Amino acid sequence: MNNAPHHCLSLLTSCKTLKILKQIHASLVKTGHHSDPFFAGKLILHSAVTVPGALHYARRFFLNFPIPDVFMYNTLIRGFSESGIPQNSIFTFIDMCGKSLVPPDSFSFAFVLKAAANHGSLRTGIQLHCQALIHGFETHLFVGVVM
Repeated sequence: MNNAPHHCLSLLTSCKTLKILKQIHASLVKTGHHSDPFFAGKLILHSAVTVPGALHYARRFFLNFPIPDVFMYNTLIRGFSESGIPQNSIFTFIDMCGKSLVPPDSFSFAFVLKAAANHGSLRTGIQLHCQALIHGFETHLFVGVVM
């Protein structure tokens, strides 16, 4: 059994630079694990949320992934919501709802509602709030805290 992918995961937890992140990504490509949703999701998580200045790298990787799952969408939405460009979080959420086969979950709504607040878009926030209610997420703790 090849332990390289698991070694990459342990390296990701301590990764602090884009240069190291790219090396870890290259190692995952070399072992063929870059297309595994679990490893891809972890790579997106660390590049979107943990490693400073790597959000663009997460987005590029995400856009090239064949079929992103809900974790990948949520991670990118979260990354944008915490960045200086929260409107990209809203655009990613819209793509998730319209173009993907992945329905949003309570985390999706929590992150995109935060993005609407950070963007200062009251109208978008109200629309998203209504969608969260329609989908029955008002009772979910993670969404309720943001609302």
